[in-house]
Amino acid sequence: MGPPGVLPWSLAALALGALGGAWWARLFGRRGRERAERVRSRAVARKVSALRRVEERYRDFFEHSPMGIFRSSPAGRFLDANGNLAGMLGFATPAELVAAVTDIGGQLYLDPRERAEAFRRVLAEGIIKDFEVRLRRRDGATVWLSLNLRAVCGEIGTLDHVEGFAVNVSGRKRAEEALTRSLEAKELLLQELRHRVKNNLQVLQSLVALTGNRVTAPESVRACREISGYIRCLAVMHALLSRAPTGDRVNLADMVRDLFAAASGLYPARGAAAHFALEDVPLHLDQALPCGMLFNTLVADVFKRARPGGRPARMRVELVRLPDGRVRIEMADGGEGLVWKDGTSGADMDAGLMRSLAAQLEAELDLDCGEGTRFRLVFEPSASRDRLRAREGTQPRPM
Repeated sequence: MGPPGVLPWSLAALALGALGGAWWARLFGRRGRERAERVRSRAVARKVSALRRVEERYRDFFEHSPMGIFRSSPAGRFLDANGNLAGMLGFATPAELVAAVTDIGGQLYLDPRERAEAFRRVLAEGIIKDFEVRLRRRDGATVWLSLNLRAVCGEIGTLDHVEGFAVNVSGRKRAEEALTRSLEAKELLLQELRHRVKNNLQVLQSLVALTGNRVTAPESVRACREISGYIRCLAVMHALLSRAPTGDRVNLADMVRDLFAAASGLYPARGAAAHFALEDVPLHLDQALPCGMLFNTLVADVFKRARPGGRPARMRVELVRLPDGRVRIEMADGGEGLVWKDGTSGADMDAGLMRSLAAQLEAELDLDCGEGTRFRLVFEPSASRDRLRAREGTQPRPM
């Protein structure tokens, strides 16, 4: 206990707390609010600073982007544009562009229907990419732009404006147009060359035919007909190449039919009945020519000799693609059979020529000259053969 009349310190503290609690609460509550307000102010300041930095980066990108950037209204006016777009369209500043162009479709588009189509698509799809249009610059020149557009809708879902990026593709378009003109010129030249080759082959065949009509020796007549047959073979190949989409491949089935028709015209007095079972096989020119020469030689011999008893010749031709990718050609006739010319017999076909042509194809050649003639040729098309060699790491043999 303390002296009489004096409260102990603990009791004084209790009394002070009972009398001044509200004051202490007000004092510390105000300070807390001030501290909280300072914290909020600093947070807001940080957010504002971050937003300003983002806006500065966006503005810097907007103004210095290598692409043209813009916003346009549904009515066809620019709401905003960057300097690159203004330069593409021949204006000094974006402000000039926005002020001068009040109807984008009517003032800038060479074909206003392209603007309508772009607007229709962006409404339907929301975003469209690589939409190429022709626009009219301020100086009247034409510029090609590739547009990427995005529809921006308001709160109620209606279109508010369109945002877009534009890339100047005029250089590429000019290059494409120049390439197209060059290709058209080359196509005309190629057509002229084909026409001249066709005419020259016809002239050459006529000269051989006239020579054949003047000679009387059987060997000379036969030689003229063989030469004429080879010329017709070249003419058939030329015609097939002229019709081919790629210009370097022919359909082997079409070639077989056309060569048979050409041989029929060469021997009009000797009929032949042919049965074809042919699959479509595209063949490169480097293989089509020796293959055609082989078939032409065989068909000519069928017309000349496969005529037992004076009846029309019978011939069966089969063309199939084997499961391993190779091609098999088989031809059989009902004639009296053929004999290989080996240099001493002086008989029918030239074995050296046939084997040489087969070697160019890298083919398996089988010829049975018993009762009738059976010819069998198996080879691999050049595309499949080259792929196989690429896998095996071997080089193709020269033709």
